[in-house]
Amino acid sequence: MPRIVEIAAAVPSHVDRPGDEWGDAVIAATGVHERRSSQHTTGELCLAAARSLSSLDSVGAVLVLSQTADTSIPALSCRMQHALGLPESTFCLDLVQGCSGYVYGLSIAEMIACSYAVDVLLLVGDTMHSLCEPNDRATAPLFGHAGTATVV
Repeated sequence: MPRIVEIAAAVPSHVDRPGDEWGDAVIAATGVHERRSSQHTTGELCLAAARSLSSLDSVGAVLVLSQTADTSIPALSCRMQHALGLPESTFCLDLVQGCSGYVYGLSIAEMIACSYAVDVLLLVGDTMHSLCEPNDRATAPLFGHAGTATVV
């Protein structure tokens, strides 16, 4: 039975706090007190998270979930496999998924782990804030930048 072996996250150091910019009403409505943003790409954030893991030696598959991949081609999973020095035989797959992406990713990682008897590196990240209108009080406070790495 697959299990989560290790989890890491990477967030930018720059912190945006709503304060006067968004107002107390936005904080009350969303519960968001701060947001992380930077010029880092999704791949850079996921790579930073993955590099902090100690269990990459057993990884045989890389699964990336993001709505903001760095490029369309090559696939971000292939770029991550290469950047991490994983074997060329590593199974790589990119999927586009929104808010529920991590949960779907865990489910798919479990299926891959069971089917191929390998550990799966699940990378989930987005830089959605860069796509939002900064002054849109309905969406801007909700989206920041982050990358996570989970070994299943």
